[in-house]
Amino acid sequence: MPLEESDPLSSVEFPNYSELQKNLNNLIIANFWNDGDVNPSREVFRPAFRRKNGAGSNFNMPLAASWLSSGPGASSKETNIVAFPKGVDETFLAYMRSIGVLGEHDAIDFEDFPRIAVETRRKIYNVDDFTDDWDDISVNSARTLRYVNTKKYLRELSSYAAPDTIVDLRKTTVHDFFAVGKGDTVYVKKNNTENTGNGVLICKTADQYEAIVQELLSEAKEHHLDFDIVLQSRIEGTNRSFQYFMTPDQPKSIGMMALSYQHIEKDGKTYAGSDNVPVSAENVDANLAAMMLDMATKLRALDSKVFGFVMCDYFETKDGLLAFDPGLRPTGNTATALARMFMEEQMREPHLLSSLTFIPSARPETSFKNYTKPIDALMGPDAFVKEESCVLPWGYNHLQGNGLFIGIGKTQEKLQAVLAEVSRTLLSHNV
Repeated sequence: MPLEESDPLSSVEFPNYSELQKNLNNLIIANFWNDGDVNPSREVFRPAFRRKNGAGSNFNMPLAASWLSSGPGASSKETNIVAFPKGVDETFLAYMRSIGVLGEHDAIDFEDFPRIAVETRRKIYNVDDFTDDWDDISVNSARTLRYVNTKKYLRELSSYAAPDTIVDLRKTTVHDFFAVGKGDTVYVKKNNTENTGNGVLICKTADQYEAIVQELLSEAKEHHLDFDIVLQSRIEGTNRSFQYFMTPDQPKSIGMMALSYQHIEKDGKTYAGSDNVPVSAENVDANLAAMMLDMATKLRALDSKVFGFVMCDYFETKDGLLAFDPGLRPTGNTATALARMFMEEQMREPHLLSSLTFIPSARPETSFKNYTKPIDALMGPDAFVKEESCVLPWGYNHLQGNGLFIGIGKTQEKLQAVLAEVSRTLLSHNV
């Protein structure tokens, strides 16, 4: 059933934290990457996090799934179960329980998913696609996840798609580089559902383009990957992102829960966090609502059972909105937005701000409990009551002894102040 198009704002709802939790009841929640550690054949497009970012880096995203929990107060019949990889830091989980976020959970190996699904009679809502033969235990099919999270299908998923050109690695020449870039930077996007910046290569010269094409062509032949790549020119505009929740049970509406400004690393492509502005009808105009609903309509046409968080990075330009990176999965910003909603509900304070930050401090083999002792007074709901700002955990890597934190503030000034103080304090305790 199509969404209402005459008045797009009428189909956008603004659920609170508890309302979103109910949509995730009776599921197994997991932020497990199906990466090269799990399946070596996927290493070329889903490199193992621990090999790419060091020991323990594979724990961060799964721990962020704590924010999707039904919570410790959920009934045993309706609660979801959050799955974590074996070996995560138990003191992190204890803290998330203590503030009322994390409820029922389990520590498992990737191959345990089918057994857990059968034993608990729950389907799995995961950040990544599984194999096709696990479709009967997964909320979203592997085909749908691969399709939506692959860059070449953007134009089929959004009428607001940024201009791009799809070329075949076996046929493309430098003429394509000049035609797309007009002498400026060209973004080369691979099409095998890469993530965290792995699927985007930045090309500034014709020689670079030829070298990239040859490397990708060899890679595609050796590993039987997609020969198509997407070429996109530089876009002048403000980098933003939206995120909403959709479910087959509510076919005529979407539940918006994040509107953010995106931060990008110096490499020009890798996600480096988000600043989340308050989400309400007052700061969502008809153009943004229309873009979100357009994507929801196309997703439902692709798969009437599509479920979960839908995100899309887009540019605000002088000529309008341009979508460029959609996804059907929890993202780095999902927990950041949910933490804001949690605090709004706990404190009865609407319109809070939140931001995700990585603190480059390092205290290897340190538990979360010991790592955060210096900032105890800045963490959690009690700190917010006193200062109208606080930090909350997003993820933690106890092997390297560092973590990501979500800042929450009533104003931008208070938010930036608490993040600065946390960073200063933790960096002063570096080994």
